[in-house]
Amino acid sequence: MKIGFLSMLNASEEEAAKLMQARAFAASRITASEDERSVQKRLVEASLNDGVIFYDNLSTMLMALQSSEITFIATNRSMADYICAWNPDLLILDTLESVKEDSDYVKEILQNGLFMNDFSFMMMEKNTKLRDDFNEVIDEMKKDGTLERLVDEHITKSIEGKIASLKLPRFKGAGTIKVAVTGDLPPMDYVSPRGVPAGFNTAVLSEISRRLGKNIRLISTDSGSRSTALASGLVDVVFWTRGSDLGKEMEEYEFEEVLERHEVALTQDEEKTFDRQLRDMFDFSSYGKMDIPDGTITTNSYYSDRTVLVLQDH
Repeated sequence: MKIGFLSMLNASEEEAAKLMQARAFAASRITASEDERSVQKRLVEASLNDGVIFYDNLSTMLMALQSSEITFIATNRSMADYICAWNPDLLILDTLESVKEDSDYVKEILQNGLFMNDFSFMMMEKNTKLRDDFNEVIDEMKKDGTLERLVDEHITKSIEGKIASLKLPRFKGAGTIKVAVTGDLPPMDYVSPRGVPAGFNTAVLSEISRRLGKNIRLISTDSGSRSTALASGLVDVVFWTRGSDLGKEMEEYEFEEVLERHEVALTQDEEKTFDRQLRDMFDFSSYGKMDIPDGTITTNSYYSDRTVLVLQDH
């Protein structure tokens, strides 16, 4: 039962397996049925014994799933919805859909931490001015509702429909920012079969271009080549990396504070045992760095989504 991941840029397959182990262990504490807990137990065993395999692009990972080289793909929910809508032989295993009512504490750890991914732009650390400019625009877009609208139009509503082609604005005499897009996380990061970026990635970058008054040039690469393209100067910005916002929260997570916020059904001893076992499985201090190579920086997040598993419908 190997699990496929799009390549993480600053983590090994072994570290990803530990993350999956921690996720499965934590989810097993809140899933409602014995069958679901059995699935989680098997996932814990698989992540330890069989492991995780990294793939540099989505097409290779999908072929590995269809050929049974891997049993699951671990990805964000919007991409899972998208690829399952277009591949009737695929199913989503969402390990958090049925949860017990009696442990808000554990649900907070999962839904606001281990199972969530923030997505941010990545740049080289010398480009702090560009990062700050992007942050200012991202914060504006959150505040005025633009980001929420773009998510609704180009992710939520596009999963089973047509993904819109969009043109980037052009400003005569203005500077150009080169941005890497992968097409490996549709519909968030989408490149059409003809090789043309479209949908959410283009819509967000069009808005950033307009607000900064700078031209943006899109350059296609695959997930595994993102950091190489950035470090070599081929691009100035990578459209997506798993951001550090939630990672920082998990690194600094004070379980005692969470206990104070919730009336939980588990006893204090059970909570302490849960904390210890979870921390033994996974180093929370590494959570916010798993897709952020040394020498790079990230913007504030522009999108968040939950991790689910995709499998073949046999």
